[in-house]
Amino acid sequence: MAAFFHWIIDLTVMSLIFTPLVIALAYSLMKSDFLMRNESLAMFLESRWALYFLVLFFIFIYYPLSEILFGATPAKFLTESRVVNLKAESPNSSTIFLRTLCRNIPFDALSFLGKRGWHDSLSETYVVKEKRTGFKTNRLLWILPMLLIYLLVMYFGKRYYAEYKANVEYKKAKSEKVSFLKSEIKNPNTRQFFVLDDYNYYGDEILNLGFKIEKIEGNNITIKRIWGRPYADADFSYVKDLYEQQKDTAKTFVIRKDLLVKMFPENETELLDDTKRMDYFESGIEYSIKNVYDFNGPFLKAQVSKEDNDYTNKKVTILLTNLGGSATVTDIKNQNNEMKWKTNFPFKLNKLNSPVVIQIENYDFTKNNVSKIEALDSLNKRHSYMITTDGLTNDIKEIK
Repeated sequence: MAAFFHWIIDLTVMSLIFTPLVIALAYSLMKSDFLMRNESLAMFLESRWALYFLVLFFIFIYYPLSEILFGATPAKFLTESRVVNLKAESPNSSTIFLRTLCRNIPFDALSFLGKRGWHDSLSETYVVKEKRTGFKTNRLLWILPMLLIYLLVMYFGKRYYAEYKANVEYKKAKSEKVSFLKSEIKNPNTRQFFVLDDYNYYGDEILNLGFKIEKIEGNNITIKRIWGRPYADADFSYVKDLYEQQKDTAKTFVIRKDLLVKMFPENETELLDDTKRMDYFESGIEYSIKNVYDFNGPFLKAQVSKEDNDYTNKKVTILLTNLGGSATVTDIKNQNNEMKWKTNFPFKLNKLNSPVVIQIENYDFTKNNVSKIEALDSLNKRHSYMITTDGLTNDIKEIK
């Protein structure tokens, strides 16, 4: 059992020593763009074989270094034990390396439960107790429960922190959605399209996408019902295309403005639970509002591309497209980077025009790059967008 105890302790010590080294090495490689120039090496490091290699590499450093220099590993030091040969002397280097090599025999760890492990018997070595004068190192064993507590706190603490951070981001996104819907629903206008939920009381899916506001007269709002397969965050271009196809034949309804204004969710619970519902189409079925699109406002999309595979060359091209109403981009401001947008401001970005091609220098492929796009619509209303790029992928969200 002593050998098994040694194995557990040494495994823990190896993890504490080498894990930070691996993390530091990985971080330095990412910062130096080394992996981007060596795709085969990057693929290897992402595979499970890289983990096996690192474990073997650390074993062939940890055990020989400890047992050649000190005659014992940290675990044996704690239990006042040491490695000797048949003559009760310190083994030479070749014997220690043979002993280390034998540790990698499959199921060698199970042999620890016997009197001698296979790596002991095959290398003709022994682990013996020794009497030491002065401070007894076995008194340091009290550190082990403290170390166990530390590892548990680190493991579960990191896990719960990640969950907490994800929960904060989720709540932030929902809070922003609530604020956005409040603003849009409180101020109905003929530019808006309302995306509704898609189930009746029996859970049956219905092909009702939502409605477009066509006219506002006092407290009466005329809407056009648009059919389509709905989903909570229906894409702007999908919604706009369906409206263009059906607007001449769509059935109209009249709803009260004061009732519509009451439909905005006051909090996240009302947004998620669909507590604010209304029968917009005199069908006996009530709907909740999932999203609102401004058909006259700009709706930006982007595509990131690179002409070559040389990632040390920090130049990319962004194709900026507008699927909504005409816009003038007045500025693009970096939020967490030093990218250079090689274009002149302001520039037009209209739906009927080709995408605007923008060259970017000093592009960082190792992290998310966040920039803020400022634009004006045809009525000089200001719109702000956050574009987040990760490698050659991107995401654009309008800030309300």
